[in-house]
Amino acid sequence: MTPNRRRGVAVVFATLLVVSLLSTVALAGTATAQSDSADIVFVFDKTDSMDPHREALQDDIGNVADEFESKGIDARYGLVTYEEDWNTEVRQPLTSDTGELKESLNFETSGNMENASHGILTALDMEYRDDAQKIVVVITNEDDDGANNNTAVKERALQRIDDENACLVAFSPDSDRDYNDLNTYTEEVECGHWSNFDTESFTDVAAVIEEEASDGTTDDSEQTTAPRQSYPDFDIIEKSVSSNTVYTNETFTTKVVVENVGSTDGTYHALITDIDQSLYSKRVELDPGESHTFRAPISYTKPDEYRLRINHRTLDRVTVIDRQLADENVAVIERSVKRSVVMPGENYDVSVTVENTGNHSGYATVPFAAGEDANNTTHVANETVYLASGETKTVTHEATADANASGTNQIWAVENTTLGNVSVLDENDSQVGIDAYATPGAVEPNESYDVTGVVYNNANESRMVTVNVAPEHGELGALRMVAVGSDESVAVRHSTQAPSPPDNTYDLGQTNTTERASTERMSETWWVNDQRVNVTVITGPSN
Repeated sequence: MTPNRRRGVAVVFATLLVVSLLSTVALAGTATAQSDSADIVFVFDKTDSMDPHREALQDDIGNVADEFESKGIDARYGLVTYEEDWNTEVRQPLTSDTGELKESLNFETSGNMENASHGILTALDMEYRDDAQKIVVVITNEDDDGANNNTAVKERALQRIDDENACLVAFSPDSDRDYNDLNTYTEEVECGHWSNFDTESFTDVAAVIEEEASDGTTDDSEQTTAPRQSYPDFDIIEKSVSSNTVYTNETFTTKVVVENVGSTDGTYHALITDIDQSLYSKRVELDPGESHTFRAPISYTKPDEYRLRINHRTLDRVTVIDRQLADENVAVIERSVKRSVVMPGENYDVSVTVENTGNHSGYATVPFAAGEDANNTTHVANETVYLASGETKTVTHEATADANASGTNQIWAVENTTLGNVSVLDENDSQVGIDAYATPGAVEPNESYDVTGVVYNNANESRMVTVNVAPEHGELGALRMVAVGSDESVAVRHSTQAPSPPDNTYDLGQTNTTERASTERMSETWWVNDQRVNVTVITGPSN
């Protein structure tokens, strides 16, 4: 027998322990009427260390079913896996088809957090037959991290085991401890059984099962009917979402109606989650017969399909998609082609500032086009930007001067708006020159900006070039010497600041498109060698 097989055999005999439990009239001191039907849910710890046991259970599940059948028991099986509390999942609803159960055991183990209490709660939420013994079998080699983080979850899980006349069987393979959390849990419920033994020997395993089965057996004459205790019992009588398809950042509402159908008052904790996170949490005291409606506003920032749960029970699915803004709600308010001259194959930026003038947030598609004729441009690329209602953003497309377009003038446009033009140097024309621009092209008083000179060398040899950035033509300013290789360009940046505002200060950030169009503007001029650069300074609203 391989090491994996030896470790996994313990899981197989854990299921035979369930058979032994079913064959008894009384379990762990609790008198329970015997039934020839059993609904058994395996609650499996899916962390990495449990993979050998998953494989063994999958291999031998058919033999387990044969054992149940030989004892005349009508059994159904389900499977819940758990790790983190949000990663608890029903992998197989209760079924008599062992082939389906075997297929559901095809999953990858991962992680290192074990939240068994969440797994038990999820198992108890499954659809059981009224006349079947309800048995939850937890298979794990670790403690319950969920209880360590939130004891209320553990207490609720154990209370439901008793309230719903269920049996809790816990099995800890390959554990070298005489006790763990699950051992304690089985002692706290009315019907519980825990087993922990070395899996190296088949004889040892069989002996443990025989011993525990005989310990749990009670003669018919010793049976008594335990008095039923009063307890709250909560049913979800309605659950829905306001919409199954929503846009990103759009709020939808989940509705859950819960009724206390028990005989005493109690606290219901509504916990709405998806696979990644907790979305809503609220506790409400409910008297017997009283109901409460929970409404949770939820929104998502990313498109996806989300599966919502209420206390580990499926609530609904919601598909989140991106909203595309209509063209009429996207206004072009600024435009810029920073370079006026580029070399063939050189990269340069084409920019446009757009505003969402509509009432909804969404994505705007900005189509950049270029050509030698403004009336006959060709689509080049789409750039996408997310805009809240009233928000403005600058969208930049990085263009490359086509070598086949050398010696031409390229005009850029977005829809029917011309952004500017750039000349592509003739590749056969040896030139060394300077192009210049400011970033950004429009600023507020005291705002910083850059004046950039780009030295291009379309010649066949390297050159040394002097770059002078000054506020006046011919004046000595910020002076630099740069070496520029053949067919290369070098950017020289000079940082500066717009002048102070006049007495009637003005905040550009609080203006809308119409107000911006009617603001007072002044111009600052810079010179990069012989290239003139103008910067617009918005000083306030016009009278």
